Amino acid sequence: MAAVAAKDGGAKAQGVKWWLLFTVHGRGIPPIAHLDSDSPRWQKLEAEALLMDFVTWLVVCKPSGKRINTRTARKYVSQVISWMRRVYSVDFAGGLDLTNLRDLLKGMRRELGDSPKRERYGVQTQQLQEAMDRFLPRNASASAQAWRAALASAFCGLLRGCEVALPEGEAFDCLRHLTRADVSFRTLPDGRRVAVLMIRQAKSEVGFTGKTVPVFLVGGGCFIDPVAELEELFRLSPVSKNEAARTPLFADDNGRAFTRAQVSAMVKRLMAGLGLDPARFGAHSLRIGGA
Repeated sequence: MAAVAAKDGGAKAQGVKWWLLFTVHGRGIPPIAHLDSDSPRWQKLEAEALLMDFVTWLVVCKPSGKRINTRTARKYVSQVISWMRRVYSVDFAGGLDLTNLRDLLKGMRRELGDSPKRERYGVQTQQLQEAMDRFLPRNASASAQAWRAALASAFCGLLRGCEVALPEGEAFDCLRHLTRADVSFRTLPDGRRVAVLMIRQAKSEVGFTGKTVPVFLVGGGCFIDPVAELEELFRLSPVSKNEAARTPLFADDNGRAFTRAQVSAMVKRLMAGLGLDPARFGAHSLRIGGA
């Protein structure tokens, strides 16, 4: 069950939600067909046909109000099949080779085409500095400073949204998510300050048992200085050594850790404040812009 981030076996995946809507509410049939390798072939083909109807409904009927392209429909089908296998130990259509379904997806892609992926923009250095100074001024509040420190750290450390904040569906866990104890400060021989963040790297099986990846942030930048922002956060919102390991590094005034969705919303809000299209930006824009 923990193979997926939400630890629910994939039950909350968008593809599974659409499948339940299509089968239970649309067709009035059970979402699971318990077929095995010995089941009659006509039953297996009937199950495949249902999945083909599901794909057609997704792409043609626009249940979300917007077009779902065939690439996304293919992903949703994979989510449904994986969910059935993981949670119910059922191979879809009794393990039938879904040749007709693959041909349908390929044919729909050729006939209808796929809408191009929306290009994501990176936040530029001067844009981030201007936006923070205008909308998150220093010393405004502890939470505003936490945002400044989070944005600067993600930008300069090339951090993903789920590395600087909580991924969707996860509760704060001091063994997995950034805490005050995961930050240490050093001084280089030339006098520059350095902050070291120990993180659990996303999209890697290395370090599943803890935070093993150090991220080095060097201070002294003329536009953005992540070390200065972190030190100001520690000054404005001090935490005792005993509490540091249990306190989220980036949190609101109530002590709740920022989520990846909140980071995305903040980046959109800041870029919209500069007159840019917020739809082009998100949490990953910090990593793109930093790179």
